[in-house]
Amino acid sequence: MASILQRPITSSSSFQEIQQSPAPDVNSIEAINISRHNKPRVKESITDYTSCNVSSHGPCEFVIKLDSDFQGDVYFYYALDNYFQNHRRYMKSRSDSQLLGDLEASIFCSNVGDCDPYAYLNTSSGLKIIAPCGAVANSMFNDSFILYRNGSNDSVPWTYKGVVWPVDKDRKYRNPPGKDLKEAFAKTVKPPNWQKAIYELDPDHADNNGFLNTDFIVWMRTAALPDFRKLHRILVRYKNTLYKNGLPAGTYKLVVQNNYPVTIFGGRKYFIISTTSWAGGKNNFLGIAYIIVSGICIMLGSIFLLIHLKFGTP
Repeated sequence: MASILQRPITSSSSFQEIQQSPAPDVNSIEAINISRHNKPRVKESITDYTSCNVSSHGPCEFVIKLDSDFQGDVYFYYALDNYFQNHRRYMKSRSDSQLLGDLEASIFCSNVGDCDPYAYLNTSSGLKIIAPCGAVANSMFNDSFILYRNGSNDSVPWTYKGVVWPVDKDRKYRNPPGKDLKEAFAKTVKPPNWQKAIYELDPDHADNNGFLNTDFIVWMRTAALPDFRKLHRILVRYKNTLYKNGLPAGTYKLVVQNNYPVTIFGGRKYFIISTTSWAGGKNNFLGIAYIIVSGICIMLGSIFLLIHLKFGTP
């Protein structure tokens, strides 16, 4: 899995960004994992890895114990608490025309103004446009994960394919024209808090770079609530392997390259393993909301129908 190494987020006069704060020097921790059976056939394991020290410059290791098999499709998420991606100015801080691959037009279009203060950057060769511009892109989540079955040096097989919504990848994001992404982005500069340019995010998969990078697209879809999770990877269920039916019960080792500090604003970070059912995942919020709204609509529709039948003109 390609890791996206970036600098810790720094503060800005316009947005309160994420900063590094002191944390216990912990490099090998047995995490507290919570397994839940919130819906029929839905299983979930949650690992809180907030205690992993960003300043330790090394990966942290956590033990994950699964008491039973996670059968079927298995999904891996990262989750953040107390992170307000729904702030109006934060959500607007992006350029949709730029994300569609039109780098030349984005220099002059009004949308880039919404990216301020992450629209342009003074360099030794002059003023350059930031690509991708805006506070959302600048604060992109950049922790990386590798999951091993205990006692094995082979990582659990997972993939980025199928993670993003097709409507996002097909309609909202395009790379600039041309075969060479480095050349296409030559007149731009990376966001201030990134260590790699947009065309270098995944050196192992050429098709997973630029504005079409899966981790980037997932992050750019802002969350509506301050506590949220985002899909990271999907288990690859190769035939005739240990994982053909899902993720077997047992002990696993999670290796985290922790680059994204959250303690300064009272946030927490989690790594989540989950299955789904016909009704979706663990979160009941949307299902309950749909049932309530549909119930209200049916009730109001019935009332209006009775009023119409009783008082309506023949």
